[in-house]
Amino acid sequence: MKPREETKFGHMLRKYRSRHHMSQAQLADSIGVSQNTIHLWETRRCRPEMGSLQNLSELMGIPLISLLEITSR
Repeated sequence: MKPREETKFGHMLRKYRSRHHMSQAQLADSIGVSQNTIHLWETRRCRPEMGSLQNLSELMGIPLISLLEITSR
């Protein structure tokens, strides 16, 4: 079975976590989702809901519109 290609959003999220020395569980706790949800966002074409995007936008200091553009690709 071939692994799924990482999405641009997934790559950005993993890079952010790495820079801030955060585990998937720590990021999940910060924005109110499960660790499995973070894993799915990073490894598959699973997109976050608007509320999660808003939380990520605030946490990461990235304009919401930028996150919306990245997730729509």
